[in-house]
Amino acid sequence: MSGSSQSERLHQPRPDLWSALASPAATIATVFGAGLFPFWPGTFGSALSLPLVYFMQPLDPAAKAAVYLVLFLVGVWAAQRAGRRFGEADHSAIVCDELWGMAVVWECTPSGFRWMAASFVAFRFFDALKPWPISAIDRGMKNGLGVMLDDGLAALAAILSIWALHAAIATVG
Repeated sequence: MSGSSQSERLHQPRPDLWSALASPAATIATVFGAGLFPFWPGTFGSALSLPLVYFMQPLDPAAKAAVYLVLFLVGVWAAQRAGRRFGEADHSAIVCDELWGMAVVWECTPSGFRWMAASFVAFRFFDALKPWPISAIDRGMKNGLGVMLDDGLAALAAILSIWALHAAIATVG
């Protein structure tokens, strides 16, 4: 949240559609304007990762890892440029980080609707709450890398939480 409180972030001026789509970086960072959704743009951006995960299913794990690495690097570039364009490093209209982070979570957690829903909630929880060390990255790295890394750490926290829950349920059952 770039050092701003959640309420301040919710009241950021929204870029207009033209400024969000006027450059390739802003188009990518806002996921083709999805980050302009009037409420909960990060949640909306996270949900948009479902088609990405679906279409990547036929790929082998090495190919998926390569795609996610490329998406991360493109996200760093796009978030950096869009942040400058919008006047804030991690503007709420930048949702490529949520799309990438949520997709990684879904790739790494058990399949099935219940686990996907739990994974979605876990990722959004850690991304919004930003416990340490996520908050340290969010406050300390005001650039595209920081934008992508804080969601990477939120994804890791969500994955570990879901694995722990899955293991606990398996032990009881």
